[in-house]
Amino acid sequence: MKKIYTYTLIIVITISCNNHYKSAEEYYLLGDLELAKKEIEKVKESDSDYTEAKLLIEKIDSSYYQQAFELYSKNDFTNSNDLLQNIGSQSLLFERKTNLLEQISNKKDSISKQIIFEKDSISYQSAFEKYSTNYLEKSTDLLKEISDNSQFYEKKVKLLTKISRKIKQNSIKEIHISKAVISSIFGPSPSIMKVKEDKQPGVFIVSYYSRDAGKSYSYKVKFENNKAFWGADDGRWRYDNIYYTETSNAYYIIEEYGDGSKRKDKFYKRNL
Repeated sequence: MKKIYTYTLIIVITISCNNHYKSAEEYYLLGDLELAKKEIEKVKESDSDYTEAKLLIEKIDSSYYQQAFELYSKNDFTNSNDLLQNIGSQSLLFERKTNLLEQISNKKDSISKQIIFEKDSISYQSAFEKYSTNYLEKSTDLLKEISDNSQFYEKKVKLLTKISRKIKQNSIKEIHISKAVISSIFGPSPSIMKVKEDKQPGVFIVSYYSRDAGKSYSYKVKFENNKAFWGADDGRWRYDNIYYTETSNAYYIIEEYGDGSKRKDKFYKRNL
């Protein structure tokens, strides 16, 4: 009776293995590698030999590798990496899997470095253009996007030095122009105004005392090229359309309104 039971069990296991193998083969031919692999695992659980199954496993692993390589060629590194994880350490393709994973890592690094290089190159070129046209604050902001380990770091440092030097050169005349700006907006004579440079480079604090109002006023002024921006000393910046032009002996403060009209005030340099 025991022999009959044993033979019956062997037959059942064999049939079961054959069914799982056939299912795995069908899934493989349909391109559903995940289900094919699952069916093969069931064969391995009940058949210690599973010679045919081993051959099918290698075919499945080969398909995983080919798909992974195609995705790698298209720079789809995430999905390529995920597919390679299906190839186990016992597979004949394990060494090729390892090599491809290394290639993925190297290519990712190379592309990442190229992207950073191109980004930093654009930031530097834009910063240099802004510097050349005297938009020094914007130039400085663009340079902040370039990290200390960038290939453009030395150029960044040199350009920041030039910007700092240019800010100092500009401040000599902008100290006087800032008086003219506040005088043009609010009316008091520049002669009663005092100007000091703020801690923030390129920003000037203009203050004066009004006898009529009986109190002191304080404003901040900064420039980008020939445009002037102002605000209360402790308030937000106002970006009205105010700019200046210059002749040999005078500055002109011009405010342009939304309707296209303009207001223009003249200030002699000797009075500032």
